[in-house]
Amino acid sequence: MMEEKSSTKHNKQVFLFELDSVRKTDEEIILGQNMLFDEIVRNGNVVVLTYNQLIDSRGFFSLINDPQMYENIMELFNQGYIKISQYGSIRTVAQYVLESIEKNLNSTAETFLYSAVPVRSDQKYLLDLMKRSLMYSDFTEIDEYINGKKKKEDLNKLFKHCNEDIKETASKQAIEELKQLRQFMKLTLDVSHNPAIYNPPRKIEEYNAITFRFILTEVVFKMKNMKHVELWSKAIQILKDINGDIADSIMSRTIWHQKLYEHRNAKDKIYYQYAEAIVDLCYNYRQELSIYNVSKHYNTKEFEEYKTNLVAPTFTADFLRRLDQDWNSGINADKRYLQDETNKIDLFKDFKHLPNWKVGKSLLNVLQNVKYEEDQLYSYETNYNHQRKERMLKTISALIALILVCVLYVVVGTLLEIIIGDIQDFSMSHAYLSRLLQNDFMKNFIWVLLFVLVGDYAVNGIQKILQRTPIFHYLPEISLDIKEAFQTLFSAIKDIYFIATHKVKEKYVNESIIHIFEQANLEEEITIPLPIEIKEYMKLYNQQDNELFKGKDLISKEELQNGYLLREYALEHGVKMGMAYKSRYHMMLVDLVKDKQNKPFAYERVINTVTKGAIVVVVKKQDKYILLNQYRHSMGKEQWCFPRGYGEVGIKAVDNVRKEVKEELNADIVGEPKALGQVVADSGLCGTLVDVYLTQIAQYDLKDDYEGIHDIKEVTEEELYNMNINDGFTLAALTLLKKGQ
Repeated sequence: MMEEKSSTKHNKQVFLFELDSVRKTDEEIILGQNMLFDEIVRNGNVVVLTYNQLIDSRGFFSLINDPQMYENIMELFNQGYIKISQYGSIRTVAQYVLESIEKNLNSTAETFLYSAVPVRSDQKYLLDLMKRSLMYSDFTEIDEYINGKKKKEDLNKLFKHCNEDIKETASKQAIEELKQLRQFMKLTLDVSHNPAIYNPPRKIEEYNAITFRFILTEVVFKMKNMKHVELWSKAIQILKDINGDIADSIMSRTIWHQKLYEHRNAKDKIYYQYAEAIVDLCYNYRQELSIYNVSKHYNTKEFEEYKTNLVAPTFTADFLRRLDQDWNSGINADKRYLQDETNKIDLFKDFKHLPNWKVGKSLLNVLQNVKYEEDQLYSYETNYNHQRKERMLKTISALIALILVCVLYVVVGTLLEIIIGDIQDFSMSHAYLSRLLQNDFMKNFIWVLLFVLVGDYAVNGIQKILQRTPIFHYLPEISLDIKEAFQTLFSAIKDIYFIATHKVKEKYVNESIIHIFEQANLEEEITIPLPIEIKEYMKLYNQQDNELFKGKDLISKEELQNGYLLREYALEHGVKMGMAYKSRYHMMLVDLVKDKQNKPFAYERVINTVTKGAIVVVVKKQDKYILLNQYRHSMGKEQWCFPRGYGEVGIKAVDNVRKEVKEELNADIVGEPKALGQVVADSGLCGTLVDVYLTQIAQYDLKDDYEGIHDIKEVTEEELYNMNINDGFTLAALTLLKKGQ
């Protein structure tokens, strides 16, 4: 590695890929914790975590359930050695967790809230308990479950994965999981109360164009890996195939994991595992780029120039080296990749292989951490060797100085003991002094007076002299008694031995990079959190070419100020704005529109969740029309109507016709369905265009109360038009049918 000499004496802020939340095996956790220790203690750097590295991590989740490790982690946070990166409008870990819980409470999808925390999104009662505990900073309710004060039926509601009748062993397991969750929430609140723990968010405009998808498809797909040619080429082809199935707007790696898991096969499993390793690495690069003022192992300007130059030499070298290191010849690949989701957590227990944080804290206490320079952002490799050697020199120097001071305390204390002994001998010949020194209180008083005035003054003076020297100027101020001096002396000797013998495995540096620095990142102002209904609304609004937001009376995206105008209107008028409700069938949108005087007001509309593909089917059997007698909950009674169905993702309207006819009539369509046109049920409230088709069938069957269908009737055209039909879709379909005849 080439390295320029420099006089810079600063710490760096770093992001550790090794702490990625998907790294869950014991070996990966041990490696991650050793890297954390090395960066903080040996390099003097500050480690910046993302929210999910802390929250969605088997490693941290396991460590916080050990009292000593919990204390160590909190001390590192409070002293500024570990920070958490803020992002967008998320100010604290508690807010991050609460928003995730809120999102899952409002979702029907059966996905996992966090892979490392034993909570599923379908465990609504448990999620709601967590929400209350965090919102009110109150653990009394969860303690009632832990202490057995709640009924078994209540415990059963929290854990839907258990059998209806929770057995004794399952009940104990549930309570153990609640204890773990309690500790998880305690950490969440503890790190949320101290604003100094947080690293400010980076200005979005600085990195917004470098998305996870861009890194993967525009940069990585074009790389060549000469070390693993077949493995690389087949994994990249798998990712290219999956890329076509994922919408461009989706930037989450979760969907990539799901697709890889779904498409995997036993024969090509290793290629799918390698593909997942590539996805994880791309995700971590995107995470790193989003963090304010962290030093990187590559030149970030290569991304800005990539579309012109189509080369990124330092990034390519960094990516391939990291991938090779992470893949590690496929060792434990079956444990690390293509893992099925589970809400059972196996806590990490191999603490003996973790770094000794007791020694680490001792070393940190003898050094003053140097604040990194915020005006320039250096690459990780800049002065790496110099920084590491200087840190070791400072540490050893401070420990040696500490040993010298402890020896001085022992020497001075011993001398004072001798002086006290001489004073006692002298006093024996003077009756008054003899009586005075026979009093234990006076004897101790004289000892303390001599030590403070003579011993402490002398030792502190020597400390100050040492601190003026270049070697020992990091020596901290200390004041000890003889016992503490001996303890500190032996502890410092052990610390020096630890530094000399402790080695970290797989220390990573990019050998292709030289001395690089750039201007420090710009800081993003943290916005006021938006309600989830407005967030979801703006996410929908921001989708490209979304037909839902083409209305000329709608307030423009620019005027909405990313949703903050909706928030203001909701607060001022006491209404719910945005996506007020969403299910698999419908969503209710409350828009902000303008009247003729440009005055804003709220307008409610109901849209099908899948906005295309909804159909009404005019079904004929020879010359007769088929009508369903179907119960409608909204009316509380039956009505005669044509078959119809909601749109579904990935199904075209014409295919949906065949599907609905098969489901509701158990019939197959003869020939091709004929499109009659489109209708809207109630344009004052609904905005979904529904396709109307005419079809022919040969026969049908009545299913037993399928979707509220009680009867099926064949009618002639004359009978059809003379019937008392009040279903809007059926009447609209009849109008289109008449028009087309």
